[in-house]
Amino acid sequence: MTAGDVRYLCRHCAMVFALVGPRLRDAALHTLREHVRVAHPRVGLPADAQAGAILAHYDVKGEAE
Repeated sequence: MTAGDVRYLCRHCAMVFALVGPRLRDAALHTLREHVRVAHPRVGLPADAQAGAILAHYDVKGEAE
């Protein structure tokens, strides 16, 4: 990983998403949201879930960790 990269670990299955850059863009949020919706439908995450609701399903690790 390079400086500014962040890893998002799904709390339901431990799948890791390595995203580039310190800011979470709309496309990355969409990817994280759709992972929870498709892989873990019992969670019931809405299609219009906002960032906080999406990130509640992930552990976040920075490049220094």
